[in-house]
Amino acid sequence: MHKGMSILMARMDSHPHEFNIVTPDAISSRRWEFVVSPLLRRCSAIAKKEVSFELMFLSDNDCITVFKKLQEVQGSHMTQRIMNELLTDPGSFDGC
Repeated sequence: MHKGMSILMARMDSHPHEFNIVTPDAISSRRWEFVVSPLLRRCSAIAKKEVSFELMFLSDNDCITVFKKLQEVQGSHMTQRIMNELLTDPGSFDGC
């Protein structure tokens, strides 16, 4: 694993709010856009079995490992967002 990606994944553990792409207006999510955006494009290419030269210093397996970590973080953000919605004023919903 590339040392930078290992550091990035450790940062995902310690500061997951910096990787929140579930809520697009999250200012901190832009901090890592320079690496997250190409990672997402590269993983999309891998899934489509296309060639991609984005983050070409990483193997396909390394990209997938970092992507899975990002998925884990996004899942936690989505759970938090759902819980926040459930905790809002229940009287504002019509029996749903």
